[in-house]
Amino acid sequence: MNKYTLGVLGFMALLASACQKPKSKSITGNSPISSQDSTLMVVEEKWTAEPTNPKKQEVDWIKVQPLEFESLKIRSKVEFSSPTTSQDFPVNFQIRKDSLIWVSVSVGLEVGRGIISRDSIILVDRLNKHVYQLDFQTLSNQFGFPLSFHLIQSMILGESVFPQREQDLVVRQADVVQLSQEEGPLWIESWFDLIRNKLTQVQGKHKETSQTIEIRYPTFQETIKGFFPTQVLVKVEDPEKKTNQTRIFIEHQKVEFVSRDLRFPFNVPKNYTEKPLKL
Repeated sequence: MNKYTLGVLGFMALLASACQKPKSKSITGNSPISSQDSTLMVVEEKWTAEPTNPKKQEVDWIKVQPLEFESLKIRSKVEFSSPTTSQDFPVNFQIRKDSLIWVSVSVGLEVGRGIISRDSIILVDRLNKHVYQLDFQTLSNQFGFPLSFHLIQSMILGESVFPQREQDLVVRQADVVQLSQEEGPLWIESWFDLIRNKLTQVQGKHKETSQTIEIRYPTFQETIKGFFPTQVLVKVEDPEKKTNQTRIFIEHQKVEFVSRDLRFPFNVPKNYTEKPLKL
């Protein structure tokens, strides 16, 4: 497997690995992100007690600004690091909302391409002529957590992973609102900027084990469709194993909403060998 395809595979599989053993910790702010947005709000919180069942009251619904579009093109730079590898590479995304995500990695020549549909992921390694095929149902069964196309799309676009429900706990603090949710084996804490009505931070904690996942959206740009995150930082680490940390930093360098029907060219050459992906 070439290192660029490995990086993309890591990006696609990161949430899966995080859902197996996540645990939360406070945000330290030690990241490669340089804040160019003077209105950036970073909330430093430690995990509170597990959500209790408050007295029945009117639901405090959080207002968010979803991105309404049909098709989208994004040119990005991805920095990927794990205990075994570290590299950065350009990535082009094409998204047909709620339907397809097309990914291409090129370093001079294209070295990898992927297609993510509502039920599966297929990635081709053009340097080694390998193909990797995954389906969300198998991944969900493997990790005991409902992995989905929506989860990956939400991470790229900076949108809520799980919709708010009546039983979720909401705490408002000035221009920030915190949403606490329980989803399968995870506690999910999300923070929203009430000025932009956008998600800025997510932390996940497993109920029994020790790994953490953190997703941050520190900067945004205003587009014709609303605010769009220009940077995404994803971090997974096991506090008991300080060297076992995976980071992905995505910088969206160009975002283009497309009204015309986009092409998503993808095929697997007959001489490519299918390989299993060991997560």
